[in-house]
Amino acid sequence: MSGHARKLTTEQEDHLAVWRVLAEKRAPYASALLYAARYVNVPGIETLGAVDSRLRVFLDVDEMRRSWSDDESAQVLIHLMYHVMFDHHALAEQKLQVDGDLSPRPVAYGGRRCGERRPRGRGGPLPFDRVEHRRVAGCGARSQRRRVLRRAGSQGA
Repeated sequence: MSGHARKLTTEQEDHLAVWRVLAEKRAPYASALLYAARYVNVPGIETLGAVDSRLRVFLDVDEMRRSWSDDESAQVLIHLMYHVMFDHHALAEQKLQVDGDLSPRPVAYGGRRCGERRPRGRGGPLPFDRVEHRRVAGCGARSQRRRVLRRAGSQGA
């Protein structure tokens, strides 16, 4: 991060309020998290945003206003709430303990990518079952999102 964390200005809070309302309309199941989060302005964060295990959301609000529409900024907030909903912090800690780093290629799995088959004759069980492997390695996010959206649709009906 190139800048220091700062409290949001009134103008930034107004934009954030609009984004949260739009995000709540698109993802009502995330509304409790959207309003419970504490938002911190971090100029030059060099990523979409970040959320920590204490539900602090770090954003470069001014850059978001310049670069994206209100709908796109709302989608960023939803994306960050997914990290909390799917407990990515615990999964990252678990992966760090197993692999020793958070690289996208899981070292504990022989460097295979998702969907690659294990070479024959190389043995031993995987340290996690396949579901855990997918969650730790970051696989299956699309299907996970579909399941959540399906559940939300069936609960609303």
